[in-house]
Amino acid sequence: MDMGKPRREAGFSLVEIAIVLVVLGLLLAGLIGPMGTRIEQEERERTRAILEEIKEALYGFAIVQGRLPCPDSDVPNNGRENLTSGACTNAAGTLPWADLAVPEDDAWGRRFLYRVTPSYADDVILGTVAPGSCPATPPATPPSQSSFALCSDGDITIRSDGVDTSPTTLVASNVAAAVASHGKHRFLPADASPHEDENFEAGDTLGTIVAREYTGGPGEEFDDLVVWISPLILKNRMIMAGKLP
Repeated sequence: MDMGKPRREAGFSLVEIAIVLVVLGLLLAGLIGPMGTRIEQEERERTRAILEEIKEALYGFAIVQGRLPCPDSDVPNNGRENLTSGACTNAAGTLPWADLAVPEDDAWGRRFLYRVTPSYADDVILGTVAPGSCPATPPATPPSQSSFALCSDGDITIRSDGVDTSPTTLVASNVAAAVASHGKHRFLPADASPHEDENFEAGDTLGTIVAREYTGGPGEEFDDLVVWISPLILKNRMIMAGKLP
């Protein structure tokens, strides 16, 4: 046996290890992006399902109570609607999840914005009807089982752009109520894009809610998810339940 040559140990050099780490890093970077997109898509689908559940609960609440619920405007929120002398304390606030028996949060652990036409949510015994197509002088005998009448319109507008001075891109008008999730990104008002800003101003005099597809791009980001209550569908369900006319 030749003992003159030293035996070379098998293994990787530092350069080879570094190359392997770089390759693994590139592979992981390529996987993280699509995985993150897929996770967010699943979260959005889960939130959409919750919003549909909320919408059905709102219709059910109206059929039972004769009105829509008021927002939860307590600080901190407790999931219960807030009324003052039988009328909504605020037109906008947090969804009263406990009263509706629906999930408290969206897929990102955040509570839902809720905006309602006040006269659709006041106490039936007040005998008021919503403004709009109703006569200037409400009917002498308002509905006895509903806080709104067949002639009542909502005061919320759904549009697909979020700048008050822009020409209105109308999606729906005379809406009775709307519910929104602010999505994964830009949850705070200071971070909202101009197209999302209206959904932080849901209590403004315009009563505007923005709803459109997910978009990116500086100044045009939008990832909110929105559902709303159509007065026509609501009235039809109230008629079917014997609450109207």
